[in-house]
Amino acid sequence: MTQFDNCVCEHDAGAAAVLNDWWIGRTYFVMMHDWARQNAYLTDFIENRFRPQVFQKNPFNGAARKFRNYFSGVCDNDLEAFVRYGVPFPKRITWRGERCEAVIMGKLMGRTCAEMNHAFLILGADRMPKVLSYQRDFPKMGEQYYGITPLTQELMKAAHLETGLL
Repeated sequence: MTQFDNCVCEHDAGAAAVLNDWWIGRTYFVMMHDWARQNAYLTDFIENRFRPQVFQKNPFNGAARKFRNYFSGVCDNDLEAFVRYGVPFPKRITWRGERCEAVIMGKLMGRTCAEMNHAFLILGADRMPKVLSYQRDFPKMGEQYYGITPLTQELMKAAHLETGLL
């Protein structure tokens, strides 16, 4: 008799419990494997649609710095709240770029003209505040010729948000 046989003989109840636990675990594993194979489309959808944000890189990290030629004084969290949910900034931010670039950014982000006017203080040619109008301040050239277009599209794509069309 080997040392293992002595151990099994001395602890028959423990060995039976281990064997029983193993059998229950194996049965559960086989059952779940079959379910997962039959419902792979469902698990793939859930994993892709509801992926935890913890494991993903936040696309808004450093995004405010990319827009520094157009506006400043905004942190990444405030920019994210504005882009995702339309929450205005804590204070109105002075727009530094051209008025037509504000129109492009607002349309690509799906923001109304009123939301853009509430979030930004947009200056006219005389450096006095003027209300932004999507019809009056529409870009003269195509949107692809303005520097804010690729920045906004990149941000919206990284955030998995659809861009509006001009």
